[in-house]
Amino acid sequence: MAVFLIGFLFGKLASKKLPTPVLAESASNGRENSQAQKWNFINPLLDCGELNNIPNKTISDMRQKVVDFIDKQKIKGVDDAAVYFRDLNNGPWFGIKEKDGFLPASLLKVPLMMNVFKQAMGDPSFLSKQFTWQGESLNKEHFKAENELENNKTYSVSEALSYMIRYSDNNATYVLNYAIDTSTLTASYSDLGVAPPDQANYAISARTYGSFFRILYNSTFLNKEYSEKALRLLSETQFNKGLVAGVPSSIKVAHKFGERQVDDAKQLHDCGIVYYPDKPYLLCVMTRGNDFDKLASFIAQVSKKVYEVVDEEK
Repeated sequence: MAVFLIGFLFGKLASKKLPTPVLAESASNGRENSQAQKWNFINPLLDCGELNNIPNKTISDMRQKVVDFIDKQKIKGVDDAAVYFRDLNNGPWFGIKEKDGFLPASLLKVPLMMNVFKQAMGDPSFLSKQFTWQGESLNKEHFKAENELENNKTYSVSEALSYMIRYSDNNATYVLNYAIDTSTLTASYSDLGVAPPDQANYAISARTYGSFFRILYNSTFLNKEYSEKALRLLSETQFNKGLVAGVPSSIKVAHKFGERQVDDAKQLHDCGIVYYPDKPYLLCVMTRGNDFDKLASFIAQVSKKVYEVVDEEK
């Protein structure tokens, strides 16, 4: 399983000879000081908060605005797009080609992160285990990682996790694929009824991928503590040209982007949770086209249109 995931994330880079990472024990047990926990990123139902659903008519109007916008973009470098929206207060949803398959690329770093935390739930010291990164950089994408694991430097699993999510660092992903128990990785897909990655042309839909964020939000795969950690980390993702660019800077967004190029065909996706006050929602936008920057701008504009409709309901 780990080998397949590496192939999906890095394509031809995975065939290069790289050393197998070796984890070393750390003196720390990996446990953090226990403090009164306030949940900022997981389901408000856990605290019996008051819910504020988005009306069905608003969802219908939102969908039509996005459909109209997509139709206008077909001559501007966006060949195809899928959108999945869901009101996370147990409210309505809409989809546009939400069942169509796209190549996930770095989106698969989210289930990998979930399984790192799953392993840490059983063994908190796992996050403190250390390794030395040895190898050339695997970061060759258009939206390249701003920071990455450096050759011959030592890191903890926790630090690698931070690099993988915050910066989408492929070096860190390579290490973590070797570090985890692959049985838990398979379990995360099985729990959702999602086929695990098992071939080079593996595709996933916007609606299906959104399920990973929903189970984090509802703490149904990880416990509350680690679900909160995961979404907090995703809210610190440095990529700001997609969903984040479509909402005010005061709004937190826990999200992950992924890009993939096969020959001249490009795909760019951004999926996550937008924490509009009292009305958090899930938005996943997947695209195909010929220009990564145009695709990023398209995602940002879809995000903006969705946000504006939600904001009108306040």
